Amino acid sequence: TKFLQNSKKAPSFPARFSIKSNYNCGDSSIRRDSAQRSGNVVRDAVDADTEAISALLQPFVVKKILLHRTLAEIRQNIDKTVVALTGDGQICGTSSLVFFSPTLCEIRALVTADSAQGKGVGRELVFATERKALALNAERPMRFFALTYTPEFFERCGYERTTKDRFPEKIYEVCNFCLRKDDCHETAVQKIFS
Repeated sequence: TKFLQNSKKAPSFPARFSIKSNYNCGDSSIRRDSAQRSGNVVRDAVDADTEAISALLQPFVVKKILLHRTLAEIRQNIDKTVVALTGDGQICGTSSLVFFSPTLCEIRALVTADSAQGKGVGRELVFATERKALALNAERPMRFFALTYTPEFFERCGYERTTKDRFPEKIYEVCNFCLRKDDCHETAVQKIFS
């Protein structure tokens, strides 16, 4: 998977295979293997991707895995979103980031199309999202976290399980207003870059 920067506003960030030495994003040989298998390109999202991102998210909203996001909400966060493209240019995955502070960042709305499952696309999206956040904010240590139904996936990306109460910013700003707040089965995971 190649990472292409497709936004004039986005800063440049490290090349995909040099990231291990800079940020310890996991075993680079695993990433190379997954990249060779997937044949996808990961790039910054642009406004024109909004409807395709929405369509990709929708099945996960129906299954109650993700919360609904309007087109306006997706568009508002497009500068903090990355997408994976198939060889023919179709969006097959997406992930976005949300900063709760200069050093606390959530990886949010990470999904891959059924056809992209098991090909390393999700992992590449996580790493691209991390690179984007690290480029946007220079303060360290940077704590990444996610609330997920698939903690094993994030563990393969270098995350560790933790408790939701480690992220009071998320609970106060988002979780307290969630329709599933009293019946949430998501697991918190985190990764720290120094």
